[in-house]
Amino acid sequence: EIDLMSAGPDVGLHDSTVGYEQLLTFLGRGWFRHTFKYEVTSTESVVLKTLRLERDFLEEYYELHRRDAVAMERLTQSPFVLDVYAYCGQSALNELADFPYGMNSLEKFNRNLRGREGPEVNLLKLQVAASIAVGVAHIQEIDGGDRPSMVHYDLNPRNVAIVKGGKPKINDFNIAEFLRYDSNNKTCGFPARLHEPWWRAPEEVDRNVTRMVDEKVDVYSLGNLLFHTFTTHSPRGKMKPHRMEEVRQTVLKGESPEIPSSYRKTSDPVHKVFRKAMRMCYERNPKKRAKAREVADLLMDKLSELKESGYIDKKK
Repeated sequence: EIDLMSAGPDVGLHDSTVGYEQLLTFLGRGWFRHTFKYEVTSTESVVLKTLRLERDFLEEYYELHRRDAVAMERLTQSPFVLDVYAYCGQSALNELADFPYGMNSLEKFNRNLRGREGPEVNLLKLQVAASIAVGVAHIQEIDGGDRPSMVHYDLNPRNVAIVKGGKPKINDFNIAEFLRYDSNNKTCGFPARLHEPWWRAPEEVDRNVTRMVDEKVDVYSLGNLLFHTFTTHSPRGKMKPHRMEEVRQTVLKGESPEIPSSYRKTSDPVHKVFRKAMRMCYERNPKKRAKAREVADLLMDKLSELKESGYIDKKK
């Protein structure tokens, strides 16, 4: 496992009287990992992820850690993906997302914007959305734009960290899939194994049929992230157990989430580009669904255009 004594050149543990407990702060827990803030120096911190004490050291958990570490290491070039610094067995050292105002995820960030309107808020939403789309494109383009080889497979607002400056960074790659190709240079895909409908594509959610899916599931989920950022609400409503089958059937039919009336037919250019980008993502047929790069380019181009045209000043 990772030796904290040698985790950094100035780790601050040279004085044997300083105990680990003075340098570790508990941040939270996921389904199988604990996370701690670790003070590397007086000015630098990282996140230490360890297996939860109540979990056994199972082979499948090693695999989850491996996927997370490999994916994040390969994506260190992307400014919109959290970095990994070290990994061994069931532990990892990751970049600390120094969360502003406690808004540690896209979910909380968007909720903080609920009820706020105006050009500044619109442009902020567009900037966040465009950055996330670029991050998803980076995931798909790690081996070149024409040959997607990685799928996050769990894109939702809780897996996007918001750091200082409102920059989003995609996190939690522990169920990522790595695509393979056949002799005809066609992706082999992977079997859809998670079927909850809240953030997933139509081809994923049928519990009765195991379908082979590919990187386009992340594009559909990107549409859900755009919806959440645009409206500050979950695309499929409250995630209640009694609604599960109803929502599953809605998604299976290919029905897009209903946009609230206050965002549906407005003429604001930010609203219009959000709606267009979501339509590209919500195409039911994955073969016709846009690439993440196409969505990212659309949003980034509009963001640049509005900044250059003085969108905020014109709206005042």
